[in-house]
Amino acid sequence: MLRRFGPCTTVDLLGANWLELSYLISSLVNPNRPVCEDSWQISASVGRWGVVTARQGRYTMDGPDEIDLASRWKLRLDPGDSGITDRWWQTSWGYPPDQVEPDHIDLPGSLQSQGYGNEVTAQTDWVAHRGVERSTFPDWWTHPMYARYRTPGQVRFPYWLQPLRHFVGAAWYQREVAIPDAWHDLRVVLNLERCHWTSRVWVDGQEAETADSTGMADSLSTPHVYDLTGIAPGKHRITLRVDNRLAFGIGIDSSSVTDHTQTSWNGVVGRMALRATPPVWIDDIQIYPDADGARARFDVEIGNTTGRPATASLTVALGEAEAGEPPIRPVPVEVSATGKTRVTVELPVSSALLRWDEFQPVLHEAIVRLDVQADGRRLTSIWRSRIGLRTFASNKTQFTVNGRTAFLRGTVECCVFPRHGYPSTDIAEWRRVMATVRRYGLNHVRFHSWCPPEAAFQAADEEGIYLHVECPLWAIADDAGLLDYLRRESIRILRAYGNHPSFVMFGLGNESFVEETDLRHLLKTWKRDPRRLYTGPANDNPSLIDAYDFYIAVHLDGQRVRTQMGWPPKPFDSWSVALTPGTSTDYRAAVDTYPKPLLSHEAGQRCAYPDWDSVRAYDGSLGPAYLEIARDQLTARNMIDRAGDFVTASGAWQVEQYKEEIEAALRTPGFGGFQLLQLNDFPGQGTALVGVLDAFWNEKGYVTAQRWRSFCDATVPLARMPARVWTDSQTLEAPVDVAHFGPSPLAADCVRFEVRAAHGTLAASGKLAHSRIDACGLHRLGTVTVPLSDLACPAKYQLVVTVAGHANSWDFWIYPSRPATREGDVLIASHLDPDTVAKLEAGAHVLLLPHHPTAEGTQCFTSAYWNAPWTDGGETQTLGIIANPAHPALHAFPTDAHTNWHWHELLTYTQPLVLDGWGVTDPWPAGGDRPIVQVIDDWNTNRKLALIMEARVGRGTVLICAADLTTDLTRRVVARQLRYSLVRYLNSAACAPTTTVTRVQLQALLSRHAFQVAAP
Repeated sequence: MLRRFGPCTTVDLLGANWLELSYLISSLVNPNRPVCEDSWQISASVGRWGVVTARQGRYTMDGPDEIDLASRWKLRLDPGDSGITDRWWQTSWGYPPDQVEPDHIDLPGSLQSQGYGNEVTAQTDWVAHRGVERSTFPDWWTHPMYARYRTPGQVRFPYWLQPLRHFVGAAWYQREVAIPDAWHDLRVVLNLERCHWTSRVWVDGQEAETADSTGMADSLSTPHVYDLTGIAPGKHRITLRVDNRLAFGIGIDSSSVTDHTQTSWNGVVGRMALRATPPVWIDDIQIYPDADGARARFDVEIGNTTGRPATASLTVALGEAEAGEPPIRPVPVEVSATGKTRVTVELPVSSALLRWDEFQPVLHEAIVRLDVQADGRRLTSIWRSRIGLRTFASNKTQFTVNGRTAFLRGTVECCVFPRHGYPSTDIAEWRRVMATVRRYGLNHVRFHSWCPPEAAFQAADEEGIYLHVECPLWAIADDAGLLDYLRRESIRILRAYGNHPSFVMFGLGNESFVEETDLRHLLKTWKRDPRRLYTGPANDNPSLIDAYDFYIAVHLDGQRVRTQMGWPPKPFDSWSVALTPGTSTDYRAAVDTYPKPLLSHEAGQRCAYPDWDSVRAYDGSLGPAYLEIARDQLTARNMIDRAGDFVTASGAWQVEQYKEEIEAALRTPGFGGFQLLQLNDFPGQGTALVGVLDAFWNEKGYVTAQRWRSFCDATVPLARMPARVWTDSQTLEAPVDVAHFGPSPLAADCVRFEVRAAHGTLAASGKLAHSRIDACGLHRLGTVTVPLSDLACPAKYQLVVTVAGHANSWDFWIYPSRPATREGDVLIASHLDPDTVAKLEAGAHVLLLPHHPTAEGTQCFTSAYWNAPWTDGGETQTLGIIANPAHPALHAFPTDAHTNWHWHELLTYTQPLVLDGWGVTDPWPAGGDRPIVQVIDDWNTNRKLALIMEARVGRGTVLICAADLTTDLTRRVVARQLRYSLVRYLNSAACAPTTTVTRVQLQALLSRHAFQVAAP
């Protein structure tokens, strides 16, 4: 009878040279070993009873042990589920009696990426939530702004990547295969590396059963493996049914199934093959290093389909691969006639062997050899894989790797594969991803509500990246069937990938809820495998955190663990808005409430404007429709030439915000680490352009890996400045720390600090001596003290601190302590009354300050958090400013072209002026002067916004500033300086705007601003 066993697993553990081995053999099941009702299988491959070899968990051999099924398959879509009723597996499609002419498709791959499925329309039933209910932000499904993009045949859907076709349901695949004569009496398995979601298989009309005899494989995370033992040599018809509907309620936003990123693809990706093994074979190997690294335990399962007991010998070796036989003694094993024979072998590990970690991801080889005497024949199989030795644990509130304290600098990965939607199974692609993670100073990746394929673990092993893997869950798990699925799926994941040294953390999923009894049972089951740490759902089930090994949170007992604490995000939920900018905040209050490691959940989430050049990378079956809509809007508002400037300016400000987020984590004593959302763009949930890399992990051009590593690396100098804005009567005092989690101590030396003015001119410098730093952690090195009275102002400066060759820097600004108040002949007005209009048209120079006090829901200082559509406008709908520092109006106000921290005083409680946008009547003239300071709008609406702009009205000149330049100028030195600079400009001959507007246009602009500020 055709049977199916569970997915293949591979092993990674670290060894060195061949060892003088002593063995401790036991045929008893270790009581600490995870046990599952499913059967598990690592397929050893043999042909002509030859020697089998293996690399990275996939067996090859001297003879024909494998048939690659990657080819052209017949395809039939089955949206109405008639295939089961009509028994499509019984005939060869396209031949009598089945007269239906099938389509054809290349597998591995997905049917949608090859043009099959339904056209995308405004009524497409996506596997994804549509965002905030009753959002006040313009909604694609209803707002007239998007009407043309909802037209049939012209649909441009902006909230996630738009596929060529969309299809949810069953699809059938069929092809013929020839089984060679040499496979007679061998065990034969069909391996499908990754299916989406459930699969069933028939061979010549007979269904291949799964291990639990359900006839259906349902893993989203591990290979679907069918046992075809008993198949005779010759031609056979394989029929495969894949159904991508939700088999269990894991949540339509879960990265494992959602259209937001992975897409609801249907098909098979990765390795598709028939494999032959001996009838007595190595079924599973799990390797457990002990806590001190002195021994490694090999748990080996041996399968037997002969129905008779067999005599075998098992040889296990840990060390370098060498030609020929390993110089060790075989150990006898009696293989039972049925079920699994379990053997435990413990090997001593030399203390001289290198351990695996982020700094030395050294991989050696492990070999397990099985020699069997059965039916008068000798069957030999060799399992070989690269392995690594490491322990990952915790010490109070911090993680440890091989006993050394580690700080996790992570990014979240949400199954973002923007070419075709389905995850890559290519080792080269995953090596590129993990190498990029490493280049940007990170050492950790959290797979958000999904588990990646084998290649991701292999690449992480090679690069030294610590992986946090999750069950495919983002939902309330209150259903018995779902809980059983999560139990089975979690055990499959732990068994399939558990030997990889990179697999150090495991959790239930994202922001999900499970009843305490059920979750405790899962945790108890998982913790039988001591090779990693375990937690519940990220940022949820906080009542059970006593049972977790670590916790991932936004806040704990009201104490925040990241800069932005609320959801949906509101401006003053963010420290970046609510607090005066400095570099001294940290999360120690939260750390003090929890005795185990704490990680910041999905930190960052700051957006930048989309990069037009990235569209060239979309050469697959998904497209960024949001770019087409944005291009149309920018063209209509005469801003298409500014797109590149928007990217650069918003990107520079995005980096500054990420820098502060990361450094706040590094400044926190005893902190476990952070998980950014995320290093690369997230093209779903309304399109969240939160990455400093695009969705393909390519640079956008505004930050390099070297610059990023200056504040995100294993060793980072930190300066605790209480403020970013100073006056020339003050003395800058900043304690200096170093967050050091590197591989070796820092020698006794001096901290070197410099204060540099514009263009790098040295303004001050000094040294601070420090002793040798042995332990990994946060260390105080001294205090930088710089009197500011001798430094020129107003000016921007940079404090640069260098520790042991690692340099970091922070911008700060110095302003005059004595206000300059000369306003000359300039008329300063807060509104456009008839008297002001008359003077303006008669030739006056007017500084118009139409600032309206706003509620805490309005500001344009920080960048959009996640995105505006998914957060009902959220923290802000803008992406920072783009200024013209060379404009004479700003000559007395030093600024970059992008937002920086000194703008905080001006942009909180402030809304920009709307020059043009959807539904705007009497817009500002399209030609002429650009705004002196323009505000970059969200890419979904692309309004033309301004903070500071000028124009001619009649014979006069008006300079308009939307920021508050009136209130409390004695204390608000930044606003005072900007006001002075603008007045100075209006009094000068340089004031000569070329744009002319009418009184009606000016009044319309101000009325729009007043309405916008007053709007809910």
